[in-house]
Amino acid sequence: MGRWAALGLLSALVWSASALGETGRGPQPAPSSGPAASPGPPGFGRPRHWVFVGVVSAVCGAWFTLVAAAQRRRGDAASFPARLDNTLNFLTLGLAGLQATVKKEEKTVITGAEGDIKEIQAGPALKAVREIIVSAVRQGASDIHLEPKGDDLQVRLRIDGDLVTDRVLESRLGTPVIACLKVAADMDIAERRRPQDGSFSMALEDHTVDFRVSTAPSAQGEKMALRVLDRTRGVRHLVDLGFQPEMLDQMRRIVRLPHGMLIVCGPTGSGKTTTLYASLGEIDAQRKNVITIENPVEYHLPNVNQTPINEKAGLSFAKALRSALRQDPDVIMVGEIRDVETAQIAAQASMTGHLVFTTLHANDSVSSVYRLLDLELDPSTLCTALRAVLAQRLVRKICPECRQPDDPKPEAIQWCKRHGIADPRFFRPSGSLFNAPCPKCSGQGYRGRIGVFELLILNDAMRAIIQSRPALTDLQAKAGAAGLIELRGDALLKAAQGMTSMEEVLSLSGL
Repeated sequence: MGRWAALGLLSALVWSASALGETGRGPQPAPSSGPAASPGPPGFGRPRHWVFVGVVSAVCGAWFTLVAAAQRRRGDAASFPARLDNTLNFLTLGLAGLQATVKKEEKTVITGAEGDIKEIQAGPALKAVREIIVSAVRQGASDIHLEPKGDDLQVRLRIDGDLVTDRVLESRLGTPVIACLKVAADMDIAERRRPQDGSFSMALEDHTVDFRVSTAPSAQGEKMALRVLDRTRGVRHLVDLGFQPEMLDQMRRIVRLPHGMLIVCGPTGSGKTTTLYASLGEIDAQRKNVITIENPVEYHLPNVNQTPINEKAGLSFAKALRSALRQDPDVIMVGEIRDVETAQIAAQASMTGHLVFTTLHANDSVSSVYRLLDLELDPSTLCTALRAVLAQRLVRKICPECRQPDDPKPEAIQWCKRHGIADPRFFRPSGSLFNAPCPKCSGQGYRGRIGVFELLILNDAMRAIIQSRPALTDLQAKAGAAGLIELRGDALLKAAQGMTSMEEVLSLSGL
């Protein structure tokens, strides 16, 4: 039995010395070349793991020694190998469980803006980040706002156009959460005085979600905003956006024209890009060369050549558009007209056999025409190139489960009847069902949003008046005489059809 005692003591000394050595040295830098040293079994790379294994080995070694001595005194050496086997099996299972626990330490895989893969180690900050992102995705939020408020970090989500507070993080988590997201988005975590932009992707459950990240300094600390781009939502179709049947037929005829320019206008966050993507979905990209110029590319479209703008590299909308025209395009989508150069190139492209989709920041369709004239675009060029202008907003959809009947003003009922709705039915949001919060809308009374549209199609009369540079009121009168239904009118029609409420109709900004 002497050999068993010697084996136990030797094991205790070796593992204990290893534990003390690792603890004393602390973390060591990896060698610049050559194979990395492997001081122990796979998965035991941290000092605390060595300490644990050393202690276990020392205890087991002492136990081996005592048992061997006792067995020798009793002369019962035959039973010792069986007990030793049981002990070794127990020790092996314990070490295997420890190794499995070490390997199971949670890591989150994140894809950076350049496609590089990052594994961020688990911790309180990463756990908070995952909880925030999962909550935002499950609630259908379009944006996440992280705002320092005193010693805390307030988290707000934009759901159906409104910001709602999701949670407030303690001060000890505020800065680490911001730093964790900056690492994921390839930002400089030490820079807090200047705005930064970045992006990353995160795998959540069975799909991947993309995020556009922006930081900005504030008086109380660094603020961060994340745009949520959930790939599972996909690109929507024109029929799903909320067009009235007649307007839907008009839009489909416009997007299938061989050439010309379609402008979608509205403020930021009004769904312009969604409408343009849906318009591209009506085109057979297999038979046509479709090129988009975007800042940035939000969703990847099949069989479409998408070009992201890079201002730092000198690639602007105008330069990218010039390059696209040399690529034999059939359809070009320009993310936004910002200056006269882009407007002129887009107009010239539509006059030379290309179909051009683009956006413009303007309040309504008639104002968009004047916006292009203010950019010094020649009126004759504008009249020849422009086919239609679509203005749009987003209103919240009333929950069909808990809505309650509403009594609007008689003028609203009469207006609806004049526009073909014989039996208008208006509803107001409730948010409660059977004296409890409605589970469909979480007690909000609304769930999701729908588009409100105003489609101006240029005819010969409209082109003639644009040539003479009329006053805005004269052009609006001419458009109304041609049958233009304004944004408020389309919103009122949707309220009469039970899609939204009069509260949303009246809340449309600028109307």
